[in-house]
Amino acid sequence: MMSEEEFCRMIEKDYIYYMYKAKRGYPFDCHTSANLISSYLTVHFNKKFIHRTFKFREFIHGWTKGENICIDFTGIQFNLGPDREKFINLSKSLNKDEVFEITQKHRIENPLTSSEDMDDLYYPGEFGNEPLYGLEYAKKVNNPYHIDSFMAYVKEAYEEVNRKVNDCYTVNYPVK
Repeated sequence: MMSEEEFCRMIEKDYIYYMYKAKRGYPFDCHTSANLISSYLTVHFNKKFIHRTFKFREFIHGWTKGENICIDFTGIQFNLGPDREKFINLSKSLNKDEVFEITQKHRIENPLTSSEDMDDLYYPGEFGNEPLYGLEYAKKVNNPYHIDSFMAYVKEAYEEVNRKVNDCYTVNYPVK
C-alpha cells in the first residue's frame, strides 16, 4: 500500500486543477481542500486524520493533520506575490500545467507535506478541529488508491463539503 505522502503527490496535479476550476477557489479554499483530503485519508489510510484550523485575529487557515504528517494543498496562498493575480483573474483561465507550474514554484516555501507539526509554525493563535463532511462520500470509493477513483470522490463530495465548511468553519473559535 502506498503512503499518504505518495498518494498526495500522485493526486496533486489533478486535484489542484479541479480545485482551481471549481469556483476559481484554489489556492484560497483551504478549508474545503483540507476537509476533502482529511475525509478521504481518514477512510482509506488512517483514522487519525483531522481538518485542523488556525485563527489569529482575522487570519484563518486550514490543513490536514495526521499522526506524523501535515498536508497542505493550499499553503502557497500566503506568498504568491505577483502570481496571485494569475489565480484570481477571471478574464484568463489557466490550464492544468500552468496552475501546477505556479504551485510548484511556491512549494519550495510551502511544501505539500511536512513531518513538522504545523501548529508550531502558526503559534500563537487559536486551533480547532473541524467535523469531516466527506466521510460518507469517501466510504463509497471502491478503488481508493487510484487517481480516477479519488477524483470521482472529489467531484461528488465537493459541493456539499464546500457548503458545510464555509457555513461553519469558524464555529470552533470563541467569540470575543
